[in-house]
Amino acid sequence: MKIKEFAVATILGLSMGSAQANLLEFNGTYESDEDLDLYHFDLLSDGQVKIWSDTLTNGLDSKLTLFKKNQDTGAYEWKSGIGGYEILNAREDRNANGVTLSGVNEFNVPLKNGWVLNDPDKLGLSDAGGLLNLTIGSYLLVHTGFFDMFVGEAEGRDGTFDEGFVDMWSDFGFEESNSRWSTFEFRTSDAPHAYNVFVDGDVAAVSAVPVPGAVWLMGSAIAGLTMAARRKKAAIAA
Repeated sequence: MKIKEFAVATILGLSMGSAQANLLEFNGTYESDEDLDLYHFDLLSDGQVKIWSDTLTNGLDSKLTLFKKNQDTGAYEWKSGIGGYEILNAREDRNANGVTLSGVNEFNVPLKNGWVLNDPDKLGLSDAGGLLNLTIGSYLLVHTGFFDMFVGEAEGRDGTFDEGFVDMWSDFGFEESNSRWSTFEFRTSDAPHAYNVFVDGDVAAVSAVPVPGAVWLMGSAIAGLTMAARRKKAAIAA
């Protein structure tokens, strides 16, 4: 099982009262079955966080799974049920005939994998996305194939990231040669697929560690002392 980690590509700051609303954008390329693309971020205050993906091209139906770091054990934990970390396919508005007229989901991401305007037989698929109520801490967001599920989630219970992921088609009894989700209609065919992942809320990239205020104060004090020393030296020389 290949595990990759991508750096933050863009950070946009928007004033939101006492909290800071940031939009973290991650750029990645999903290459084949059983890949796990990992993204770390910190939540700076309790509140709602929007998380969604855009697979950019037809042929990739992906999945997002969120874990929170347990500061005592260091393990990344997944929780089920109400208040859990499920991220399903994002919603889209449909008319009385079940047709999506706009062609986009709630995050304005275009539907893919066969979507055709006004065609009830080609409704396409929405990329993953959701609005979660989270508490302050460090999080691990996993992007993978739709049928590659976290073990605890597949068994309907809580668990940790270390338990790994499973290919659900294998659990359904298919032979190994047919168990890969990319052998079906909406497939990757093991070809690279570009995609973006977005995290919107009072969040920050782990690598973007803010400089504590005390450091700035110490720097100002040192600069002040240096300036005073220079002035004293100049006065003596005069």
